[in-house]
Amino acid sequence: MAINKSYPGPQVVSKRFIVADGLTGSGDTAIYGITQPANSVLEKVFVRVLEAPTMTSGDISLEVGTESDDPNDIIDDASDLNNVLDGATTIAVNTVKDLTSDLESGVATTLRTDDTQVNFRLRTSTAVTVAGKFEVSFVFRVFE
Repeated sequence: MAINKSYPGPQVVSKRFIVADGLTGSGDTAIYGITQPANSVLEKVFVRVLEAPTMTSGDISLEVGTESDDPNDIIDDASDLNNVLDGATTIAVNTVKDLTSDLESGVATTLRTDDTQVNFRLRTSTAVTVAGKFEVSFVFRVFE
């Protein structure tokens, strides 16, 4: 006879990364990374403004991916450059952008069975006079 048991469900964990000099000029910032835990799916990505950047009217975007030189297979905003800020000169402190809807198709259902490097970078379309400071948060659902 089979014995059925109830166990705790998958755990939700998150990691955050503080980008101190968020934007240094027109174009891409450095590429940063975190580790996605084994046996997990990436469910959500958030960007929070800790210090407001200042720039001539332009856009700010976040790209995320597993590649180390061009991270964009998880969130790709290269053509628009505006998933964080669209055509403005600044963004208010403590603004939180939920980029979950920008996840590429299938990302939230792709189980990573090994620890996986997740890389990201901020991008802007215009010159920046104040770099700003950003918190980028990743929410994972871990299956045991």
